[in-house]
Amino acid sequence: MKSESYSSFIFDVESSEVEIGTYTKAILEHAEMIKRSSYLLYGSKETNVSIKANRPGSLEVIFSYIEGPTIIAAMIGAGAILIQTIVEFYQSKKDAQENGGAKTIEVNNKVTKIKFNNGKIINYTVNINQLIEDEEINKSSERLFKTLQSDTKVRGISIKDERSGIVLEREEFPEMMKPITVQDDINNTKTEVCRYNLQVIRPYLSESLPKAWEFLRFKDQSSINAKIVDDDFLNNITKYSFTVGTIMDVDLEITSEYDEYLQEYLEKKYKITKVHEVKERA
Repeated sequence: MKSESYSSFIFDVESSEVEIGTYTKAILEHAEMIKRSSYLLYGSKETNVSIKANRPGSLEVIFSYIEGPTIIAAMIGAGAILIQTIVEFYQSKKDAQENGGAKTIEVNNKVTKIKFNNGKIINYTVNINQLIEDEEINKSSERLFKTLQSDTKVRGISIKDERSGIVLEREEFPEMMKPITVQDDINNTKTEVCRYNLQVIRPYLSESLPKAWEFLRFKDQSSINAKIVDDDFLNNITKYSFTVGTIMDVDLEITSEYDEYLQEYLEKKYKITKVHEVKERA
């Protein structure tokens, strides 16, 4: 027993035409996505993909795919789930871009749950992880969207069947070329260096050990403890006179950690990498 399913691939173009190279390469890569996904999801190596006639002058490509006589592939609705999986695969790429990348990916009872680095969790209704991890799928997706990106007349595409669909705009093509990679811990901390005027509250006057000083940060009137690691300053520290109220113009390195409960970065550590000037308040 074989099952036949249909889906469409629509070019959104500026005029009623598209370059033949773009057309042929794009539909070939999409056909490969269908066949490879059918194999990953159902074990079907006999999926035949063809193009059906629609109407004269249309840039909508109707794909027909007949899966081989395997038990799973012959199940009713298998073809629709196939396109739904491809659609949600592309949607997960959009979601990863919008939410700082994927942190963890879990599959439970064929449902995929992705936790993103900003703390957001999205459940996908099918097992897209098989596509996410497959090298051939990712290469085919990259080739497809490189082809579309190279043709300036293509403003976007749509992929759909009777159950699901997705619209991808031109500005989203670069993200569709990239594979989804789990980036656990990569975005959990961040470091930035900013120039600040800090008021000395308690100095640590030593020529050797760079222990923390206490400062008032004028930006938010907060008290912070920061080590000074500027060797030029430390080697000449005896040249300066420090009292409560002394102002230091510095480069402040701030290390922040992501708080999953608050879903924001919180400052954790401070370090002064450069002292530009020491000023006494009048």
